[in-house]
Amino acid sequence: MKYRIKIIKEKTPDRFTGRYKQHEIHIEREDNDEHSCYGGFYITVTGPDGCYCYDGWWNPYHYASIDEAIQEALIGSQLISNCVKVKIRENNIHFGLKKGEIYEAKPYRLDSEKLTLLKRIPDGYDPECNCYRHEVEVVNDV
Repeated sequence: MKYRIKIIKEKTPDRFTGRYKQHEIHIEREDNDEHSCYGGFYITVTGPDGCYCYDGWWNPYHYASIDEAIQEALIGSQLISNCVKVKIRENNIHFGLKKGEIYEAKPYRLDSEKLTLLKRIPDGYDPECNCYRHEVEVVNDV
């Protein structure tokens, strides 16, 4: 994912305030067991019209860095996409995937070694499945 935040007002390991595409981003880590055993982040992203694009807790399954929280804020507010185009390496009879087919995919949240296949390109067929990263070749960002 490629993005560059040009206006950074504050950035520490536990706090971030900045602007991206005219959106105000504020992130703060809460080391509180009530929200996450790893310390969740409270994230707000406000659009130029004052409406919230993201307002809530992000509780990663690991101790996340402030950079990961920034990425979550941008993806969650739909300012950037975390989707990629992938090519199937081998036929998969179980899921009906054929070698060479191209799919739009995104990271599977519960397992960093997997991707969720969203739709086949060009017809939009949704296989409703996940696959391991070694089973596909990344073609490029969507």
